[in-house]
Amino acid sequence: MKESDDNYLLQAELPGVAKEDIHVDIHGKQVTLKAEIRQFDSENKDERTLRSERYFGSVSRTLELPVEVALDKVSARFENGILTLQLPKQVETPAPHRVTIE
Repeated sequence: MKESDDNYLLQAELPGVAKEDIHVDIHGKQVTLKAEIRQFDSENKDERTLRSERYFGSVSRTLELPVEVALDKVSARFENGILTLQLPKQVETPAPHRVTIE
């Protein structure tokens, strides 16, 4: 994860995972990445199965950022097994607050 003045850049390597099996949830300052992993291996020799393996599982990672994310400006791209998220920081302009003097 990298930070600039106005956004966070998050890159996650997810080799062998299909784009449809990746889920990104953002709630306030929390960003959660989830991926379903399905791996099939098999070798054949003269149509006789010598080995067959399958792996199914899921991975999940939740990160807490220092500031909230501007949800309407988030972008995500998945290319060559790398998920790239642009997470713009929420720029809040605090409303004026008058202090009552007692």
